[in-house]
Amino acid sequence: MGSRERTCWAFLLGACLTALGFLVATAATPRSPQVQAPPTSGQEKEHAMLQGSARLRAQDWNSAEEFYSKAVEMDPNDWTTWDGRALARMGIGNFSGALDDFSRAIVLNDTTATLHDHHGVALAKLCRFQEAVSDFSRAIAMSPGVGGYHLHRAQALEHCGDLTPAQSDYEKAIEMIHPSDFIRQVAVQRLGALRARGVARYY
Repeated sequence: MGSRERTCWAFLLGACLTALGFLVATAATPRSPQVQAPPTSGQEKEHAMLQGSARLRAQDWNSAEEFYSKAVEMDPNDWTTWDGRALARMGIGNFSGALDDFSRAIVLNDTTATLHDHHGVALAKLCRFQEAVSDFSRAIAMSPGVGGYHLHRAQALEHCGDLTPAQSDYEKAIEMIHPSDFIRQVAVQRLGALRARGVARYY
């Protein structure tokens, strides 16, 4: 994989991290002026999730994985715990482990487009591009107006050699993504490269 492709795929992790806002909802902790009650399991999980999110934002991947692993142990039925740990594992470079965690999250919640996008990113990191295309297509079907999903599918399609549909997705990504966003420039560059190669249009 050339430097340009490495740059494109390196961005995908950044794209995943922009989705962290929905992982943890902050809540006020009741306080007592006298005796502090021992934390409940729910509060411990909340603390682990908050700490994991903070470590992700700081790109402290190993610590983030530790905190999310604690959250997973405390509540394995919460898909956000699996998603958070998977993002940490992506940062570490443990793409197989991340794929497993994203899969567990999807079992618990298969109606969130971001999860399918994340799952596709992990597959792409493992060079399983055709499978990644299927995941990105699911994400697009759920949220067709997200340019990042079209960019991800375009990159996977390009790796599969499906250059004409890749060009179409790059064009859609450029239309949808704000001009000031770095990922739009990635789409512009890749589209220019495909056009320079004389990719035909049949749609």
